[in-house]
Amino acid sequence: MLIETADLPLEQMWGQGMQGGFVVGGDDIFRVATFSRLLDKQLILLAGQLPTGKLAYKHSPLGRVVAQLVKANFDKGKKAPE
Repeated sequence: MLIETADLPLEQMWGQGMQGGFVVGGDDIFRVATFSRLLDKQLILLAGQLPTGKLAYKHSPLGRVVAQLVKANFDKGKKAPE
């Protein structure tokens, strides 16, 4: 999920089933756990509600940096720094 949203502007809201090239979320247990954990660590913030009625999120400033680092390392095939 971080990779899918890394290039969005900081104030851009996104959420489950959103249009625009990617779908974030799903009903599987891994996606549910991911949202919960990222909210708990304050890497994403609850930002409102989408027109579909689903919850909308946005990156916190720290979450944006983490998402960009994850994407950069994933794109290059590098091992994450230890």
